[in-house]
Amino acid sequence: MPADAMPETIGPYHVVDLLGKGGMGSVYKAYKPPLKRYVAVKTIKSEFLSSPGALERFRREAELSSQLKHPNIVTVYDYEEVPGADSYIVTEIIEGGITLRDRLHEGNLNLAEISGIINQIASALDYAYEAHNIVHRDIKPSNVFFEGGKRVALGDFGIAKDVSRSTQLTSLGEGVGTPDYMSPEQAMGEPLDRRSDIYALGVVLFEMLTGSLPFRGDTPISVVMGHIQKPVPPIRSMNPDIPPAVEAIVNKALSKKKEDRYASAGEMARALEMAIKGGSVNPATIAISPSHYGSPQNSTFGMAAAPSSNPLATQELNVITELERQNQYQEAFNRLHTLQSRFPADTNITTRYRFYVSQGYVPSARMTGSVTGVPGTAPAANYGFNTPLPSNYTQQGATSSTGGGAVVSPKRGSKTGLILAIVGVVVVAAIAVILIVVVGGSKPTPTATVAITTAVITTVPPTATSVLPTPTTSAIDFAVQLNKDGEGLLASGDVQGSIDKFKEAVRLAPNVAIYHDNLSAAYNLTKDYALAENEARLAVSIDASIARFHNNLGLALFNQGKKSDAQKSYEEATRLKPSEPLYHRNLAECLVDLGKPDVAEQEVRRAITLYATDTSKDKDKNLAAANNILGDSLLDQDKYPDAEKAYRDAVTLVPNSAIYQLNVSNALYYEKKYPAAEAEARKAISLDPNYAAGYNLLGLTLELQEKWGDSNLAYAKAVQIEPKVALYHRNVAGTLIELKRYTEAAQEAQAAIDIDPNNASNARAYNLLGIALYQQKKYPAAIDAYQKAIQLNAKVSVYYSNLGLCYEATTQPLKAREAYQKALDVDPTNMDAKDGLSRIKVP
Repeated sequence: MPADAMPETIGPYHVVDLLGKGGMGSVYKAYKPPLKRYVAVKTIKSEFLSSPGALERFRREAELSSQLKHPNIVTVYDYEEVPGADSYIVTEIIEGGITLRDRLHEGNLNLAEISGIINQIASALDYAYEAHNIVHRDIKPSNVFFEGGKRVALGDFGIAKDVSRSTQLTSLGEGVGTPDYMSPEQAMGEPLDRRSDIYALGVVLFEMLTGSLPFRGDTPISVVMGHIQKPVPPIRSMNPDIPPAVEAIVNKALSKKKEDRYASAGEMARALEMAIKGGSVNPATIAISPSHYGSPQNSTFGMAAAPSSNPLATQELNVITELERQNQYQEAFNRLHTLQSRFPADTNITTRYRFYVSQGYVPSARMTGSVTGVPGTAPAANYGFNTPLPSNYTQQGATSSTGGGAVVSPKRGSKTGLILAIVGVVVVAAIAVILIVVVGGSKPTPTATVAITTAVITTVPPTATSVLPTPTTSAIDFAVQLNKDGEGLLASGDVQGSIDKFKEAVRLAPNVAIYHDNLSAAYNLTKDYALAENEARLAVSIDASIARFHNNLGLALFNQGKKSDAQKSYEEATRLKPSEPLYHRNLAECLVDLGKPDVAEQEVRRAITLYATDTSKDKDKNLAAANNILGDSLLDQDKYPDAEKAYRDAVTLVPNSAIYQLNVSNALYYEKKYPAAEAEARKAISLDPNYAAGYNLLGLTLELQEKWGDSNLAYAKAVQIEPKVALYHRNVAGTLIELKRYTEAAQEAQAAIDIDPNNASNARAYNLLGIALYQQKKYPAAIDAYQKAIQLNAKVSVYYSNLGLCYEATTQPLKAREAYQKALDVDPTNMDAKDGLSRIKVP
């Protein structure tokens, strides 16, 4: 049977339909002959039950759930362990199959309905606890089911716990609960009772009343820390119609201390019912609109790490937060483990640390000596867990816009990517060392020194304020070797290997700036720019007098689009070491991007002058990169011949660079030397046959020579290489219109639109779509396309005049005249609009 096929039977049950499917298994509608009573059969994939602990948890779910017989709890009828195959649990089937999550998305709950739902959930919770000592531990809307519009049933006791038992069945590294609804004590791994479920029920009530969660964030940790540390957002600021007495009930249920909450769920439900009945408003009139749901409203969203009393510790917490965003939880805990050992009295650090420990995290085996500072310490027996923390969140990486671009090519070609992250780190000669300085017989303290170039060694003493505590001497020695090994790996091209070494050095000696800077440089090379930024900030916090630290920080900021902040860092690097051409070059590129080409020109000319005395083997590459940036700065000042010369100088130095070659073509295009620009574009393509931007610029130079067929082929090649770039599809559509291939033109214009429908640059795509549809006499559709073009960019006269033509074709003279007049308001020289107005005779 195919893996995705529905089985005919599961044990003695005949399968009728698939109700749902997830990562751990599926849920089917089935029945057991001869009875025709339908049931839900929940399968669990065999790989999730491969360990004894997992099997025990499966049995526990079935055992606990089967004990619960209550009208507001989903009944469990049966379960079966199937060795080597999917095991299953059989429950009652909830007809209708909608959950509270579904109802929340509909947004149709009023106060009276909310009270009724809370009352039924509370009844289930009190029964489970009072009759069977069971705490659910995962109360959330997706576990609350509706039947027939009236009955509410609580399901999924999969992580429920019999609090009367001492056996701990939660495996190390296995998160329990859902961060959005987790009580502080549950998050901290403390003993639980019914009041933990009351807290979760309070979160559900908060969500039903406001359409939002009290604490939200882009990582599970930020959510959990909100539950532990942050005050509950005032719900009446989100929904003023909520009575104050109801707000007080929410606040009591969400008390940080369980002693301050309601003694039972029923007590909470009765208080809510009384507050609603005693209010001055009709409970049936207070409802949540659908637009509330799924938005953070005023809840705490994207919370950064709570600040520590020590600035360097705060920056280290920021590094940990970024690791969490990238799902690198084990690495985050490793660094937190070291930080906590040095700041055991810091509440923010300790609280975060305790949460990780409650989830089963232990330092990884690679952290040899990280606690005592003694190399070679045997790792604990449980080292090595790397289970992600519990989360319903999907981490999304940053994406680049593919819908940008102008009608013609931008003034500058693609970014060269030639900003160098570091000076001297990628050569073996740049080795950081630690000097052990003994003063007056005191214990050795570390003072970092780093080779900024192969000839100069600069002392990097820790600052007098806000330094991390000093690690032990043996840890320092080990960190020195780790850092040296990391630099060797970086020099050999093993960037990831160097990162592992630098991270170990940072853990052992977190007060040594160069270790953080080396790690930042390596992260820049792997394009982990947020992590690079945090490490560079740590380096600068420890010692702000080293130019290289500021340069690496600038690079990380620049590549995250934080151009203004990058400018400041690069400027500080040039101030601290004005003799280093790289820093001037990086600053110049940043200034070009910030629209300051004249200042950029001055900076890059300084770099070129300094490179003249460079004796390194990379002199030509460095000088070529500087000339390329000079060309960019000149092009943006409309100094096209000068820009062409600068680009040609870059090509002379590095003749195999397709980027530099294409920039020559770009400058010639702006000089309106189209045949010469075509020739240079072809040279660029010969250097890199998969250079989409090269084919696009070639297409443009051919288009401007009215070589429509050749232009179309060039643009089509760009699309073939990079099909997700809207500009290339737009350019193909434009040439197809010139070739009168309107059906294909409409398809290409639509392809551009589909990539980014609401990007302003795609106004041209809608206009091209309108032209193609107009030529096919599909006037209503063309009108819609032109109107969308105008909506995205109301400052293009031709969009209005094209719309006017469509209105004329559909005999709507008044609308046509209005469109032509708007075209002339934008551009009084628009001849199509003038001719259109002269044609229209309106009484």
